[in-house]
Amino acid sequence: MQPFQFSSGLVEVPSGTQSQSVFFSVPAGKLLIIEFIAGFATLPLGQFMQGSISTSVISTLADYAITAVKAGTHAEVADIFVFTHQVHLYADPETQVAISIARLGPQSTAAPGAYSYRLSVSGQLVDKP
Repeated sequence: MQPFQFSSGLVEVPSGTQSQSVFFSVPAGKLLIIEFIAGFATLPLGQFMQGSISTSVISTLADYAITAVKAGTHAEVADIFVFTHQVHLYADPETQVAISIARLGPQSTAAPGAYSYRLSVSGQLVDKP
């Protein structure tokens, strides 16, 4: 086994965009076992975060929800959401893992204003012939 980690860095999403995804590839000859996902999002007041991670195993794509909780408000202009999930997910060699963070307004519609997020993933790479 070989340790694995990925960090998105700060992702800044412009006003009018509902969701933004980050991607990373699983190396050839390796099975990725994802064990932990964590991050935060800063959204305009009154908006909500919704996230998902997508992996592919034996040509089957699966989506898993990322649940966030509101951690507080910053300077009365932004709400801060955090998420930490211990998981056990797989991704086949030479596939892409996609993580999407979206925001919704109070009425579950796309909402205005820019937002940002940062996330990290850790796990193990295992040899797969």
